[in-house]
Amino acid sequence: MRADGELPREEYQALCKQADDEIARLEQELKALSPAPEPQTVSSDLKAIYDFLSQKVDVHGARLAPELIDQFVEVVTPFADYSYRWKLNTGCKKSKEERTNLMAVSEKPLLTFTIDFETAKRYREANKMPHQFRRAAWIDLTVEVYL
Repeated sequence: MRADGELPREEYQALCKQADDEIARLEQELKALSPAPEPQTVSSDLKAIYDFLSQKVDVHGARLAPELIDQFVEVVTPFADYSYRWKLNTGCKKSKEERTNLMAVSEKPLLTFTIDFETAKRYREANKMPHQFRRAAWIDLTVEVYL
């Protein structure tokens, strides 16, 4: 409606602010109704994640377990030439202010690994993909994983 000119800019901004205020109020109500997780629960969740990752992550193999990608990777962000940051989804919904900006990360990554030519070649062969790159033209990819 705003793009079509049916709604003046000021009215649109007022409606957006009203909607944001309502969302914030409802999130506060939801937070008040939901019990805070106990530290033991949080640490057991982290242990479950660590155990799962220990079983599923083999960065030297031809494949990364598809369950890992499907279950945990929320977003992949390229941040430099041939470097990527993976944001893992731990199942906890965070507020707008708490969401991680993967372009300006202040914490250390949970895991860092490199995809070299041999790893990419094994992956390509394991998945019956065509020959699309040459060793001389290959540049290693760096992946950082964050919670």
